[in-house]
Formats: sequence, C-alpha cells, structure tokens
Amino acid sequence: DQSMEIADGIGITIIELTSGKSIIGKLENRTKKTLTLISPEGNSQEIATSKIKKITEAKTSVMPPMDTILTKHEIRNLIAYLETL
Repeated sequence: DQSMEIADGIGITIIELTSGKSIIGKLENRTKKTLTLISPEGNSQEIATSKIKKITEAKTSVMPPMDTILTKHEIRNLIAYLETL
C-alpha cells in the first residue's frame, strides 16, 4: 500500500449515526454537543453528538497514487509547473 499519512484536520471523517446512516466529510468543528462536518460538495452540516454512534477518521489520503494516472514525464512536468507558482 503506497498511501501516505496526512496531517490532522485534512483527512476524511466518517460519521456513523445511530439511525444507521453514514455521513462522510471533513471535520470542521467539534464541541461536547455538536460536530460540524463539511461535505465533499462544500456544504456544512451540524450533527448532534447524541445521534452519533461512531466517528472514524481516515489517516491516509484518498487521492490515488500519481503513477497510476500520469507518466513519469507528466509528473516531472507537473512538478516543474507547481514550482513556478
């Protein structure tokens, strides 16, 4: 597995509700009574902690390995471009 660990707060959080439904997003804020999650579409959703069964935080990036998408030449070009920004 070539997954890399990522910094806290950047990963994906999976919330399993007591109703059986699961919600996926980026954890934005957490208090004793509520948890705020940002959906992949950018929508903010506040969830009461009393409705949460389980919280799972993914510690690996969901981005696929670059070498399965781009050739070595394309990766070099991408890095060269990013260095100009």
